[in-house]
Amino acid sequence: MSEFDDQKANAIQLLDRRRVLALSTVGPDGWPHTSIVGYANVGLTLYFAILRVSEKFAHLQNDNRIAFAVGEEPRAVAELQEVYGKALAFQVEQEGDRREIWDLLGTRHGNLDASAVPDPEAAVLIRAEPKHLTVIDYTKAFGSAESFDVP
Repeated sequence: MSEFDDQKANAIQLLDRRRVLALSTVGPDGWPHTSIVGYANVGLTLYFAILRVSEKFAHLQNDNRIAFAVGEEPRAVAELQEVYGKALAFQVEQEGDRREIWDLLGTRHGNLDASAVPDPEAAVLIRAEPKHLTVIDYTKAFGSAESFDVP
């Protein structure tokens, strides 16, 4: 297995174990805007829903670059594990794809009504494709961090 395959597997393992991420978009003034969103992933690809009336959606209309972070507070510093990165975000518009993503989100988030895909006029489903990731894993060694580009 290559070094990239190992790094990718570590990142996927962490993404698979979490349910929410901090999402940062770029505002028109150049300042970042960060909020928490529920997500699901298939491999390294992230999926989430946002409202059309949201500041996040307005920002993505102008600049589809995002930054994100996934983690949680560990019981001890030696247990710290997180993944963060940069990605490009794309609106998913095909009805079949929207249904598939909504089902995926519903499986990960039991609080969603997975039977009803949100009206596309109200909510947007987003696919985010990471371009650069960093995996922090202090269970390997204190200060352990691996950064890599995603082709």
